[in-house]
Amino acid sequence: MNPRPKILWLAVTGLCLGLHLPSGAVSAADPTAAPVAPTAPAAVEKPQWIMTINGRTVSAEEFNLYYTERLRQSRGQPSAEIQNQVMSDLINFVLVSDDARQRGVDKQPEVQAGLKLQQDQLLSRLAMQAVAASHQPSDEDLKKAFDADYAKRSAIEYKTRHILVPSEDEAKAVIKKLEGGTPFADLAKEQTGGSRSEDLGWVDPGDLVPPFAEALKTMKPGTTSKQPVKTDFGWHVILLEETREAKPPTFDEVKAEIVASLKQQAMTQYLTGLREKAKIEFNPALTAKPKPADAPGKQATEDKPAAKK
Repeated sequence: MNPRPKILWLAVTGLCLGLHLPSGAVSAADPTAAPVAPTAPAAVEKPQWIMTINGRTVSAEEFNLYYTERLRQSRGQPSAEIQNQVMSDLINFVLVSDDARQRGVDKQPEVQAGLKLQQDQLLSRLAMQAVAASHQPSDEDLKKAFDADYAKRSAIEYKTRHILVPSEDEAKAVIKKLEGGTPFADLAKEQTGGSRSEDLGWVDPGDLVPPFAEALKTMKPGTTSKQPVKTDFGWHVILLEETREAKPPTFDEVKAEIVASLKQQAMTQYLTGLREKAKIEFNPALTAKPKPADAPGKQATEDKPAAKK
């Protein structure tokens, strides 16, 4: 068995985690080694680079950034296999990108635009993450949000389905078929003219758009809506299957959800503030109306050479 991958794994893992083994430390893999007299811990400088490729240095920051991204994408745990794959990928990236620079690929306009876009996306993502990390809601903020969003939820939950159609006439036609005895399930299968159906399952009316929620509250289990219900999405025909008593969540059960929601609000406010202060100007050529084309006869006359005298 080749010991090098394991040694590399231990070394780079220590780098990624910010851990450093002091010089002379006894390895757990070698219990026969002679003990070393304890000494005062010496300051060990954190390595700043991983390797060089044709003179090009790959920094520890580059490695850690790509390694962390690979773990996030694969949803895996740190391992020698992933680390070695990252190392191999970085070598390939550097070799190919250096070759591309030598051939002038980086000077192409579309490549310059792509690099700028990627830089903007990265900086934007990191800035938004920093805003979220810096916003730590107080216990008072969390309790206030809980009282507003959860404590006042409905005591009744509704199990419902609906058919959504583009127009009121189509919704009335669906209702007429239901009154004529056609099962709701059969009509829900008819996906024509932009219509669709959906099983919403158990829902709290507070999670629904107001017209839909208000219609549900007037219905009895096992019935369908007698009139089409209009929302911003279109026209709904609703089936209320069952109702049940709702058990409101406790503060501890939804605390993490509230924290995430408040952080999201903070990021939205941050972005809104930037947009309000920004001066955004669009190229007039993008919105300018095209000039009307000249009449073909006129153009032909103007282009015709002058007659000889």
